[in-house]
Amino acid sequence: MPQEMSFGEALVSALGEVLEQDRRVVLIGGGLVSSGPAQAQFARLRQKFASRIKSPPIAEIGFCGIAAGAAMAGLRPLVDIGTATFSYEAIPQIVNEAAIAYSNSGGQTNVPVTYFMRYGIRGGGGVQHSGSPQPWYWNTPGLQVAMPSSPADAKGLLRTALLKSQDPTIFFAHERLMNLRGSVPETRRTRRNDHRHRRAGPPRTRRGRSAGERRHLGGSRRSSDFRAAR
Repeated sequence: MPQEMSFGEALVSALGEVLEQDRRVVLIGGGLVSSGPAQAQFARLRQKFASRIKSPPIAEIGFCGIAAGAAMAGLRPLVDIGTATFSYEAIPQIVNEAAIAYSNSGGQTNVPVTYFMRYGIRGGGGVQHSGSPQPWYWNTPGLQVAMPSSPADAKGLLRTALLKSQDPTIFFAHERLMNLRGSVPETRRTRRNDHRHRRAGPPRTRRGRSAGERRHLGGSRRSSDFRAAR
C-alpha cells in the first residue's frame, strides 16, 4: 500500500531497504539528509548498520577514491559527498578513475559506486555551497546521472543504482525538494532512462527533471521559488 513521505524520508527508506537486502552495500558519509524528520530515521539506520556506515575525515579526494576502488573489488558503496560543490575536490577520482575505468574498458571493469550530492540554491546557502554541476557530470563518458523530482522516483532510482547498476552513478538531490511530500509505492524500481511524459500535447511535451519539473508543472510550491533551480 502506498505511503506518503517526504523526498528525504524516501531516500533514507531506500537506503534502509538496500542495506537489508545486499551486504555489499556500504555508506561512506553523513547520511543523505541534513535536516528534518528524516534525520531521526537515519539515526536508527546508523545504529542498526553501524559496521557498514562510515564517517570519513573531510577529505573528498581520499574517500571518493576509496569508494571507487572498493566498487571495483566487489562492494557497492554509496558516498554522501554532501553539497555538490564539494565534489570538485574529488574530480580526479570520480572522473579520471571511476568513470574512465568503466568507459575505457568498454564496461568490462564494473564500478558500481554511487556518489550522492545535494545541489542548487537554497535559502542562506553560500556561493560555494550552491552550485549545480550536473552538466559537468552528464557530459562525462562512463557516468550515469540520476535527478529525481518526486519522493517515489527518489526511492526507486536510489534502489536501482545501489542494487542493479554496474556503472558509476552521480545521484543529484535538489536542496529544495528535500521536504517535498508525495505518495511512494511499497515496492518500486525506476529504470534508468525512464523519462516520463509529465505533460503532453501542443505546443510541446514536458519531461521531468529534478526541481525544474516542480517549477514548470506548478508543483507543491510557487514557481517563483524555483527560478534558480536549474
